[in-house]
Amino acid sequence: NDSKATNADAASKALGSYPRIFWIAGGKAKDGGLSGLEGLMDRVRHAYLI
Repeated sequence: NDSKATNADAASKALGSYPRIFWIAGGKAKDGGLSGLEGLMDRVRHAYLI
């Protein structure tokens, strides 16, 4: 649970901490979007977008 990860830089810390992630993401789009997370997407097994 990382409800404080409100941008890609903050989310990268959480995504980099675990090898298998079921990611629940949502909210309003931010400048830069998800850029910077490309190298971590192989860890995401399933994403739930709300």
